[in-house]
Amino acid sequence: MNRREYCKTCGNCGRRDVVIAVVPYTAEFDDDGEKIMVTVSDLSVPRCANCGTLSIDHDAANQITDAFRQKTGLLRPEELRHLRNIRRISQEVLAQLLGVSLSDIIRWEAGDQMQSRQADKALRALFQQPASPANEIAANVAPLASPDLKVG
Repeated sequence: MNRREYCKTCGNCGRRDVVIAVVPYTAEFDDDGEKIMVTVSDLSVPRCANCGTLSIDHDAANQITDAFRQKTGLLRPEELRHLRNIRRISQEVLAQLLGVSLSDIIRWEAGDQMQSRQADKALRALFQQPASPANEIAANVAPLASPDLKVG
């Protein structure tokens, strides 16, 4: 069983009363000037039993970003990885095709960073291409990877 790591001391009141709680949670995101409200009805999050302060840890952040991806229709990390793998495109080649850094692709696939909507549209356009060797795909989607256009 995977044990969840989190700080047991509350950053607000200083008491060592932080435990995992399941709570409804709503967050507002600014997405290219558009306000997007995301609700997670059962967020599992460290919460101080004394003062009620929530501490958003890695697991809770993943739940929130998953809800954001679902609401906005962005590819999830596992979907991105799967689509890249079935097309037999390396992370390096994908980064070149999109005009982003390799570290962007790595973070998107790990779920550590969300791709922009523009990058998501470029990914979807790329993956709708018929499966073929990466160099043929590169020739088919070169306009997506304009050197002066960053999609990350």
